[in-house]
Amino acid sequence: MKRWPYRLPGIVSQMLFLGLSLVVCSCAGTEPGAEATITSTSSTTATGPTSTTSTRPTSTTEAITTTVPTGTTLGAVIDLPGGLFCRDLVGMGYGYAAAAEYWEREGMPERMDADRNGIPCETVYPADQIRPYWSFPTISEVVEPVQVRYDEAFASIPDPPEGVHGAMRISCEDAYRRVGFGDVFACIGEPRVDPPFALDPVGIVFLVLSDDGAVVTNSGTDAPGTTRRLLELYAQSEKGMSCADLLQSGDYFSACCSTPEVNYFNTVLYWFLEGVPEGMDPDGNRRPCEDLYPQSAIDWVWSGGEDQ
Repeated sequence: MKRWPYRLPGIVSQMLFLGLSLVVCSCAGTEPGAEATITSTSSTTATGPTSTTSTRPTSTTEAITTTVPTGTTLGAVIDLPGGLFCRDLVGMGYGYAAAAEYWEREGMPERMDADRNGIPCETVYPADQIRPYWSFPTISEVVEPVQVRYDEAFASIPDPPEGVHGAMRISCEDAYRRVGFGDVFACIGEPRVDPPFALDPVGIVFLVLSDDGAVVTNSGTDAPGTTRRLLELYAQSEKGMSCADLLQSGDYFSACCSTPEVNYFNTVLYWFLEGVPEGMDPDGNRRPCEDLYPQSAIDWVWSGGEDQ
């Protein structure tokens, strides 16, 4: 299986670390042999506190009584039909985070916010779920500093590749969603080039490392470009794998076949998707599978991808 690339030498390595992903390919009207491929891993620095959040819709009873803010829903409402009310979401077993995301996805309709105060479903969910939810950052807010970093990286290149007039633009279909520790999402990096050049879009996978929105990312032309696609890949994967299983797996989330940093990124990605199971983190320090990876790879991920 083709894994997401990590490092290349020289200026390409610098571009790669800072988040500039370019895939310049030959197309009609270009000179023969003009094809070159540059792909990347990128990040922002991770800081701040963390807290446990739920990665799946809860039961109807839990949706009403739990006091744990659900800062992560893994895009649970993406495929729900339109026109639902707050009571419908409660009846379907969704917690407040999913209800608020659905309201934003629907365009913030008044049917879910009768008093028009910008906080939906207040009469259906308890206040101790509602208040904490709004402290979580949106995906849009999390992605903004990554985009700034991409733009700064491009501006620092003395001689940009021919035909490229800016860093790729990050676009996320679920930008309204609020995220916290343990969440994952995927976006697309749209190239900015002039004809006759063409660039392939780049998928960017984000791991949210803290409730204040610190992230680490991994990207490539074969990475999923939407959360929907990422969840499809997870649905097709084996569930309940251990740390050792991931090292042996031929699964999409395999941790066997790339650099230690990318292998560990995939391990944390799978751990998040599984709901941070204790079996992968027996000492409970929120650093899964520590005994199987070099400390430098572990530090790389949890520092947001910064070089150690």
